[in-house]
Amino acid sequence: MRKIIVVLLVLSLAALACGVTLDTGNQGNANTDDAVATSVAATLAAEQDNPPPDPQTGTTTGKMCAPFEGFPPDSLYLEEVNTHELTEVLVDQGSGTYSVELSPGNYIAYAWMPEYTFGGSYSQAVLCGEGGSCTDHSLIIFTVVAGQTTSNIDVCDWDGGPGSVPLPPNVDPSTLLGSISGSLSYPSEFIPPMVVVAYDVNSQDYYLVTTEQNQGTYTIEVPPGVYHVYSYVEGDNYSGAYNMAVLCGLDVSCTDATMIEVIVGNNLNVTGIDPGDWYSDQESRPPNPNN
Repeated sequence: MRKIIVVLLVLSLAALACGVTLDTGNQGNANTDDAVATSVAATLAAEQDNPPPDPQTGTTTGKMCAPFEGFPPDSLYLEEVNTHELTEVLVDQGSGTYSVELSPGNYIAYAWMPEYTFGGSYSQAVLCGEGGSCTDHSLIIFTVVAGQTTSNIDVCDWDGGPGSVPLPPNVDPSTLLGSISGSLSYPSEFIPPMVVVAYDVNSQDYYLVTTEQNQGTYTIEVPPGVYHVYSYVEGDNYSGAYNMAVLCGLDVSCTDATMIEVIVGNNLNVTGIDPGDWYSDQESRPPNPNN
């Protein structure tokens, strides 16, 4: 309709300049040309009075790095730090990049594999270059501005370990227990009843399970964390340990008794943790907490 009105106005003005009366289909109406001009002016004025609305979102873009080959699709989470409003995007690792529209605010970005077994983030380690010297895994807060693009929010830090990547606000951590399991041994012809203990190296917490005589395996459910594992003779402080001597083969030449840190993630079952060193220094080990 707007194009027709403009054409009519041009023809009207040309006809008037030549002294010709233009028949617009409404002959005898002396005010036709004025009406058309007024309509065009009103249309243009309305457009000026109602400009396009301001954008309500900003764009965030970045890379999704894969920590190993064959990494499955994972969920990218962009969380507003003040309201905890969460935007979740399923990202196929084949694409390697993402682009998301977000409301203005301050955000953190992190990702999880299915079942929250392995997490990554946009952290200080990403800015550092992700090398072995990049030990700061704290998440970076970035700002989204309406109508602008925030780029290079690369979720590439997969090395932080348990606790470095937050869970989405709607996930209950108590439902994400992992476990430690392994074989038991004893320097005798039988295996006595035992208390197998996993000590959290970052707190005073510990988790234990008791076993029957000649029971050769154990499993302990634990929250995500880092643990040292010992096996105690029930009612005694005499213990076996999961340390470097076990990995060495418990040979007489295996003199390194450094405890091994067992890292457990959400819903992960860590196997092969055999607390079999009964020979190195007993005095340096914690006492049996079940006595």
